[in-house]
Amino acid sequence: MDNELRDYIVNFNALSKDVFGEECRISSILKSANFSQEQITYLQGEGLHNLMQNIDFALRVYLISYSNTSKNCDILYQRYGLFGYKKQTLEHIGEQYGVSRERIRQLQAKTLKLLNKKRFPKMVIVAACQTLKIDVFETLADKIETSETEFAPDNRLSRAIRKKKQPFSMTSQMLSYYVPADTSLSISEFVKILNNLKEDNMKKLKYRTVINFLINEKLLETYINSKGVERKRPTELGLSVGIFTEERNGSNGTYTVILYNQEAQKFLIDSMEVILTGQEEIASEAELQGSPWTSAQEECMVDLFQKNVSISEIAVTLKRTPEGIRARLKKLGLIEHRNDAE
Repeated sequence: MDNELRDYIVNFNALSKDVFGEECRISSILKSANFSQEQITYLQGEGLHNLMQNIDFALRVYLISYSNTSKNCDILYQRYGLFGYKKQTLEHIGEQYGVSRERIRQLQAKTLKLLNKKRFPKMVIVAACQTLKIDVFETLADKIETSETEFAPDNRLSRAIRKKKQPFSMTSQMLSYYVPADTSLSISEFVKILNNLKEDNMKKLKYRTVINFLINEKLLETYINSKGVERKRPTELGLSVGIFTEERNGSNGTYTVILYNQEAQKFLIDSMEVILTGQEEIASEAELQGSPWTSAQEECMVDLFQKNVSISEIAVTLKRTPEGIRARLKKLGLIEHRNDAE
């Protein structure tokens, strides 16, 4: 092992020690993830350099994604002498950024808190393994399973490492089970059926993924209704494949729903390969996630909810997450528990 790689490991173990409060080595974390001894031997030898490179990348991505700045990452790397950085004092780093040593200490403490016992192995160590192949073995991430092995210093660590779920896909088994409904369905009902058929190791199909496809294919279009709210409706092309609207009566008056007949459902199943190419591109759509609610937004949410519009569609309309919608409904006393609304 060359001196540079040895320094990487020593300094990274020092960081792990401060995160966990006591000694904690990468090898211990990997053992808790149910890797075979053959795999661990490879990682401790021939694959060690690549593993450390991947940890460097995963750590940077994790810290920048949570803090929206590279400052905290740079401070941490300089304080611990990580991945080619020289160890620096609080004063030296403070001079670089034009702040006091105390401010640098605070930022370092904040970053260490972000790298807590639960997130550190799962979001950094395991993420680093996801793109690392072991000779003829499968990708390491496919080998990660929930471990019952007790792990020092914190037994909860092994429970934090979960088997990575695969993206949603339509398997041949699911296709054999799926029968288009005789009755017309809303898109949320259609998605729910597919998610009930999916395999346990798959992520759920997102409502937005299908909506994105329909808009991109010019089957749905957006418009502003009389209340100034952005809604969706089928285009002429959408009507031709079996997408249509229906007026329904609710406790708060009439409302419009978009439905998909049997032919439209078959069309979506046949188009699933294209639909799923966009399933990882929807996170940015919830652009108002975490932002303060306005009275107009609340009124719109309540109005849609009382008209039995699905939580998924409300979330798309208001550009928030379904979890955020449920939380707001609970706060307003419209539901008792967050899982009360679908």
